[in-house]
Amino acid sequence: MRIAATSALALALAAAGTAAGAQPSIAPTAQQQQALQARWQAADADHDGFIDRAEAQALPPIAKRFDELDANGDGKLTSEETRKSAQDRLRAADANQDGFIDRAEAEASLPRVARAFDRLDANADGKLSVEEVQQLASRFGGRLRR
Repeated sequence: MRIAATSALALALAAAGTAAGAQPSIAPTAQQQQALQARWQAADADHDGFIDRAEAQALPPIAKRFDELDANGDGKLTSEETRKSAQDRLRAADANQDGFIDRAEAEASLPRVARAFDRLDANADGKLSVEEVQQLASRFGGRLRR
């Protein structure tokens, strides 16, 4: 099953476990962490603890950004590299550094998130919090490879 880019970003942001700016770090719940770990293991076909370029082909949003995500250029992704990338993307999108992504910020730098904004904004407050991203990520447990 192919995972949507919005979902992939949500998974990555949830793995990051932090919001940008001054917001306190919010770690995923045990259930969410377990689901994230299961997704990573499912993508890691050879069970070496890394996602290489071939394994990433099963995850089109990751495959498209593989070189960007592979911070040390070793041809494989670690969970730390994906967390760091997610944190960096969230910080970059959070133009006013309030720890949330509002619709304008999503439209400016995260167009796929912007298109799904109303679905992602569970409490309809006009901004996406880490909790909302984590809740979305937990709904996608085990769906990376099927």
